[in-house]
Amino acid sequence: EDVIDDVNENFDYFVETFYTVGEKEDSPEMVIEVLNTADFDAEDREKFAKVQGQQIAELSAIKDDEVVKRLLQLNMVASSWQNVAHAAERLKYGGEAQEFLGKNREALASQDWHAVEDVLCKWLDWLISTEAIADEALKVALEMFPASLKIQTLTKMDIPASRIRVAAACGRIKFTPELYEQFKKVGKDGHMELAEAWPEEFVQACKTNDWKMLHKDLTRIFAGSRFSDGQKMDMLQLYEGALSDATVAKAAVEFLTKKNYKKVF
Repeated sequence: EDVIDDVNENFDYFVETFYTVGEKEDSPEMVIEVLNTADFDAEDREKFAKVQGQQIAELSAIKDDEVVKRLLQLNMVASSWQNVAHAAERLKYGGEAQEFLGKNREALASQDWHAVEDVLCKWLDWLISTEAIADEALKVALEMFPASLKIQTLTKMDIPASRIRVAAACGRIKFTPELYEQFKKVGKDGHMELAEAWPEEFVQACKTNDWKMLHKDLTRIFAGSRFSDGQKMDMLQLYEGALSDATVAKAAVEFLTKKNYKKVF
């Protein structure tokens, strides 16, 4: 405590001496203590952090949220998924946490993230659901996460189909029959964005679920390019009765004609 009082009274001298002596990395505990001392204003603590030059091993050791934000901005926090997760939860998925993740993406790529999977999934959920991030920025943000990280549910279902398209295309939303049905109930075409991102899984689900397909959805499948020829043939056989609709029949005939299919059934 006496040391802190002395440092507080002569902060600039302390920083210059600390740096000159070359003891920047000798005492991580002292660094944490100084950064957690409320007697120093934010500017002094930032100056100390910069001159000291040492990365904070555990971000959770820092008490002041503003100091946490500044350390992240300065990239003075050790690259670990634990620190990423702590920043995300503490700052409510704020920009500093996202920025820190982006800066350390390569360093984090070889590290195991499963211990903080729940936090990362909640972060994905927030990113997809929030209106504060444009679709273009959403794609960039989602690509920063581990490639195999996926979520199978969302806390908010009533979101634009364009966001579901981005998230599904990035592989962040995994197809499940339950999620498909939930999106379909919303009525914003999110269910089709999910189906088109996971066509094989969708067709298999159609074979095992008694789903009534909307005519506009079948038309979209036959007229579009997201489903393979074989998958379209499977859908034709599953929903033969829908060909009584002129629009569906037109799309199906155009597909068959283009592919020179002479006999379907």
